[in-house]
Amino acid sequence: MPEKNLIERAGEIQRRLTDEVKSSQGFGSAIDDFDQRIRYVYYVKSGSRVGTKEIHGVHTRDIHEMELYVHVPFCRKRCTYCCYFSIAEPPDAIVASYVTSLKRELELLRGTSRFENAVVKHIYLGGGTPTFLEARQLSDLIQSIRSSLTVLPTLNFTCEVSPESIVSTEGREKLQTLRENGVNRLSLGVQSFDDGVLELIGRGHTSKIALAAYRNACETGFSNINLDLMFGLPGQDLQSWERDLETATGLNPVWLSLSRLRFDNPAMDEMQRRRGAIFPDAETSFLMNIMAIEKVTKSGYQQAHAPGNFRRRCTKKFPPRHWLGQQTLAVGAGAWSYLNGVRYSNVRNLGRYAALVNEGRLPISSAWEYSELEQMEKETILMLRLPTGVNRREFDERFGVDIEQMFIGPWDRLREAGMITDDGETFRLSYKGLVFAVEVIKQFYSENLMDKCKNVVYHHPLLRRLFLRAKYTRWVEGLANLARAASGVSKMGRHRKASPRAIQGKKQRPEKAC
Repeated sequence: MPEKNLIERAGEIQRRLTDEVKSSQGFGSAIDDFDQRIRYVYYVKSGSRVGTKEIHGVHTRDIHEMELYVHVPFCRKRCTYCCYFSIAEPPDAIVASYVTSLKRELELLRGTSRFENAVVKHIYLGGGTPTFLEARQLSDLIQSIRSSLTVLPTLNFTCEVSPESIVSTEGREKLQTLRENGVNRLSLGVQSFDDGVLELIGRGHTSKIALAAYRNACETGFSNINLDLMFGLPGQDLQSWERDLETATGLNPVWLSLSRLRFDNPAMDEMQRRRGAIFPDAETSFLMNIMAIEKVTKSGYQQAHAPGNFRRRCTKKFPPRHWLGQQTLAVGAGAWSYLNGVRYSNVRNLGRYAALVNEGRLPISSAWEYSELEQMEKETILMLRLPTGVNRREFDERFGVDIEQMFIGPWDRLREAGMITDDGETFRLSYKGLVFAVEVIKQFYSENLMDKCKNVVYHHPLLRRLFLRAKYTRWVEGLANLARAASGVSKMGRHRKASPRAIQGKKQRPEKAC
């Protein structure tokens, strides 16, 4: 009997697992909710909002080891799905001013005793597109990081890159600069190898450029590369996703990141309405998820971080930031830090950010402090998503409680549903748990956190229209048309090239800083 192809095999697994999960207590809506839950689960801001005293208090307690995130919010072209703080094609003067402000913020950190005993063990340059900067600016920024903070000699140093930024002669120079300054891991944002899909989502490269970029990175000496791919994209079907997986695994990168499109940007709705873009439905997206797991695991990869992150077997562990829930200091406009149980953000306005650091003030905008219960929930969720799982003894040593007794209800439900394995010492995701990773995570949300989820669904300004559309399409569209007519401004206009005045925020309401 001939071997079934990937789509047929994934379809059989989908039907079998769906029947099993729907018959399990507490998981009846696992498939039906897949599309909606993936939209808002990452937006939940757990914790209680705190003020200036508490925010600065997180810096006064000892921090021995931490990870550093540096945000570079510039891109050649803004993707239609992007929900992160980024600016398309800023003028050279704005870019140069921002790099100076970043270096100034690092100097502020160096000029205090808050981090004198802290060692940085992982640096992550993200954005935006860090390689939008010139080679000279990249070098200056990295040297400023090393002179401002103590870093480990065996530092894990990752930089995000877009394909189009590293294919020219100038791009090769940037790659060489990164290598010379200690960057030893690249994360290449390919998203798809289908040119039609890439055009719909507003990417600045083609499949040919993506392949050339990967080749350039390898030839420059980078062997530790992550490829980012996305599914659930407009114009994408099962066949094109299968081709993407085949191409990606054929390149044999050390890391593969396969993520579901997040519908947290109203531009997605606008694109579907104006351009006629067709998005895969929830069932198709779920099938794509199973196809990804099947393909990469049978191609020599293993789970690195659920859902969607895989690393090649027989490679050293090299986890990006936040995977272990560790102390993370973030610098740059709009960057989020997590230190001593407090999660806080910097101001997003570039003009305000520059003004604050020039005044010698940390550019912090807002913060949330985690309760002990919320920290336990967060730790459990993060560790369960790793292949090492949740170790009972380590959890007990950190929090002084038995994790099984602490979350006895979720563990019982997950055992009954076959989503975890338990060897008496460690809880780990089973294959079924890997497929339903988001549903597993949901089991550890407290009632307080679930209430915040609901609040996000119905009140988050970016999500409200998307969630109401399914039930009140005509009503919502009518209101949107009236709003556009009254304002005379097209929603797509917000993604046009930014002017220096708009970037500096001279007409924007200033954010409250601490």
